[in-house]
Amino acid sequence: MSTTGQPAPPAPAPPSQKPFHPSISPAHGQKITALIANRKLPADDKPRAEAAQQRYLAWVKAMDELKLEGDALLEKLVVAHWWGCR
Repeated sequence: MSTTGQPAPPAPAPPSQKPFHPSISPAHGQKITALIANRKLPADDKPRAEAAQQRYLAWVKAMDELKLEGDALLEKLVVAHWWGCR
């Protein structure tokens, strides 16, 4: 108990369990999935949309696998962003 009578806040998680960054919102992936499922999508465009989906999934995986902090994390996220934009 703290001096105010309230329970003490929990101890911070050990460094190995500390989240490095929030997970990526699937909003873009959902849009690509909806595009692929759209019956009005021209057949010639479907392979391009499917390839874009695979690049997106690889981009998200690459960012989720980063285990860095601070400037090192920022640098890798910028590289991953530009790699993902190709």
